[in-house]
Amino acid sequence: MADRDDREGRRDICVAASNLAEIGFCEYRVLLAKRLGQRCTARQIAHKDHGAASHDSFHADARHIIEKGGFASQGADNRCFIATAVYGPHAPETIVLRRFRDAVLAPSALGRQVICTYYRFSPSIAAWLRRSAVAAAVFRFCLNAVVPIARFLSRRTTP
Repeated sequence: MADRDDREGRRDICVAASNLAEIGFCEYRVLLAKRLGQRCTARQIAHKDHGAASHDSFHADARHIIEKGGFASQGADNRCFIATAVYGPHAPETIVLRRFRDAVLAPSALGRQVICTYYRFSPSIAAWLRRSAVAAAVFRFCLNAVVPIARFLSRRTTP
């Protein structure tokens, strides 16, 4: 659990999802940890610190988006999970696939449904690709065939 100060000076207690899941898994273990103290290896501590830093970064990004008026005012949607995991966030291939999404898929109802389905499953696939160099190489090989087609179609539909 972590304490956070919000803008009005109130202290909110945040409970990590992993703590809630642990209670559901083994309530007795949580009680023992509370009573006897939490014993962690150096690796566990490093992972916890990394998770807390990631959560804090996500929290700051969410606050920034809310303060700016939500996603609608942010302009173009920069999410492209799989291409980012395979090529990188600013690679030409990733930019081509984003343009294809915006120019070809987004204008139609069917295309928007494809985008929604993609956003549902692609974050977990992208996480897997970041962990597996072999899988990333296979996806890169497949996407290398798709990118020229996406480039052609997005140029045809862009005025």
